[in-house]
Formats: sequence, structure tokens, C-alpha cells
Amino acid sequence: MATPPEWLQDRVDAPRHKGVPEEIQDAVREHFSPYEAHEDRPIGTYFVHEEKGEIEDRFDAVLAQAETHGYAASIREEGGERILNVFPQPRSPDRREWVNWALFLATWVTTTLAGALAVFGYQNPGFCYECYGAQSALLPLTGTSFLLGGLLQFALPLMLILGVHESGHYLAGRKHGLTPSFPYFIPLPPIFAVNIGTLGAFISLREPIPSKKALFDIGASGPLAGLVVAIPTVLLGGFLMSQDPVTTAGAGGTVMLGTPLLYDALAWPFAIPGDAIIHPVAMAGWVGLLVTGINLIPSGQLDGGHVASALLDEHARTLSYVALGGLILLGLGIPPFSPDQWITGYGGWLVFAILILFIGAKHPPTLNSVTPLDKKRSILAIATLLLIVITFIPTPISGL
Repeated sequence: MATPPEWLQDRVDAPRHKGVPEEIQDAVREHFSPYEAHEDRPIGTYFVHEEKGEIEDRFDAVLAQAETHGYAASIREEGGERILNVFPQPRSPDRREWVNWALFLATWVTTTLAGALAVFGYQNPGFCYECYGAQSALLPLTGTSFLLGGLLQFALPLMLILGVHESGHYLAGRKHGLTPSFPYFIPLPPIFAVNIGTLGAFISLREPIPSKKALFDIGASGPLAGLVVAIPTVLLGGFLMSQDPVTTAGAGGTVMLGTPLLYDALAWPFAIPGDAIIHPVAMAGWVGLLVTGINLIPSGQLDGGHVASALLDEHARTLSYVALGGLILLGLGIPPFSPDQWITGYGGWLVFAILILFIGAKHPPTLNSVTPLDKKRSILAIATLLLIVITFIPTPISGL
């Protein structure tokens, strides 16, 4: 007998269940014709023929019947055979939504503080903090204009980009009958050389994803929705920079921000000097594109990992490790083919690669891992993955 996959065995509380309920057994035989069945265990296993007809509809019918009895179902191909499993639904841990709200409010605070620093730096290029003693660190936070500027010019557009991004995931999950959590925003105190106030946001899913179609919809909806807000934010920031550009001339040492191809294309129509300091609104858009590019990395549980797994199935694992290798190379630095082609190593990618490995570089399968994406979603999946070319920044920050 084929052993149920490890991810499935880990989800089942075996002592509570002795065998598959008869109603589910009947549902399996109504929609499939198993030539071998094992039903006296918590995880029922059926070997089914490749029959004519739409397997997705037949599987969904079995899944719906199983759910009425506290069970779920999965189907996969292994060793040239098609295997259907039914198993008890795992208990979902209680959610503490106050945590989501607390993180949300904390991120508003940290992004507003970061915005206040960005506005102050934009209005006072080259300001000498050392010249005014320890109290000078509080100057960006004095006066309503800075806090108001930080809130309206940076925190608001950035939180809107992140919120719309996560709302895309949330709504797609709800559309497919899942119960995603509210977003978990990650605050970042503005104590670093480049102050952005946040490390992004994410939602969590307690249930396994039912199909590749659902996996693609959930994975792609976030980046695509976020870009709808990030693109006009960059355009507005570029317009504001062109109206009254502030340059780095005489500003001393500066931190340089790498820009993705999409940012460069959006800023191209505006007359912005090459040494201009980035406007807080444009910086919010830059962070939005940075977050999008990171999420589109086709590895692990990232949005790009979801899309790649839905499109490529088992081949997505290879792509995931290739992407990890690319991050490690970017972290260490890529040697030049000629003197002007050197990519300086950015250590943040090494940290990110470790996080992906810690969470898991291999994407778990969907319940129905047999039915492929339809043609429309396959084309859109390829286009979504290619967006990384114009949104990813090999060296986001330099000159520290």
C-alpha cells in the first residue's frame, strides 16, 4: 500500500479516528472507481482509474461530501498511479485577531516616523546632526508639518500599497472557500540608515489549498493588486521630484537606492536630475516595488513560489533552489565580466535565503495536485513570474 505523503500524516490526529465514515466511502465510489481501497485507517487510501470526464468536478464533489463529516480529501499521481486520500480535518488553532490589529497600529507608527525622517531629510539635505548635539535627533519629529508630511507623503501611500497587496491574497482565499487571517503587518523601528518603517505584511492560511487554480489565484493576486497602487505612487513621486528637485550637491555622504527597471521606466518622462534626492512619495512607491520584487522570487512560500508551484508542479522545486542560489550569489557579489559589470554583494539577500530555507524551500502540494492550470491562468502565471525582471532590485541599498 502506498504511504500517505508526510505532510498529510503530520496533519492527522490518528487516535481520534478509526476508519473512513461510510458516507465518504459511498461518495468516493459514486464519483470514482477504485480498484484498491484501504478504509480501516484514519487516512483512507484509494487507487483510482484515470476515467473520462473532468476530474476536478468529481474530486470537488468528494471533497464537499467529506467536509460535511469533518474530513478532507487529496488526490495525486505517484509511481504511475492515481491515489485519492481522505483524512480527518486538522484542528485549526484559535486566532488572536488583537495581534493583527496591534501590529497594524504599530506599523502605522513606525512608517509615520520613517516618513517624518524622510520628509526632514528631503527638506534639509546634508543636515549636520552632530552639529546640534543629541537633541538634534528629535528635530525631524518636531512640528506638525513633519509628522503630517510623514503620514501623508510616506506612511499613507506605503500602507495603502501593502494593504491592497494583502487584500488581494485575502479576497482570493475567500473566493476559494478558505479562511485566511487578516494581514500581519511587520513594524520596523526607523533606526537604520534607510528608514522604511516596515518589513512588509503577510496573511496565514490554516487550511490546505484545494487546487492549483486556487494556489495561483492566491499567489498572483497580491503582487498584481499591489502594483495597481505602487505604479501611480511612483508616478506621483516622480512628478513631485520634477517640480522642485532637491539635489545631493553639498550634502556629504549619501546612501544610494538601487532602482528596478519598472521604476526607471515610470520616472523617465519626468525631468529629474541624476543627483536628485528621492521624494518621500517616490520612496513609498520604491518600497512597494521592492516588496513586490521580493515576493515574486519563485521560491518557498513567497508569492512567486505559489505561482511557480501552481504552474510547474514538481519542477517548481528545482526553480526554488535555483532562485535560492541566485540570492546567495547576489548576497556574496557577482564577479564582473568586465570592470563595469560588477554587482556588489548585498548581505540582506543572504539573510533572506536563510529565512526561506528555515520556512521551507519546497512548496507543499495542493489537495488536487492532478488537475493542471487552465490555459488562461498558465499564460498569466508566466507573465506574473516575468514581472520579477522589472521589479527586482539586485542591490537595493549601497553607500552605507
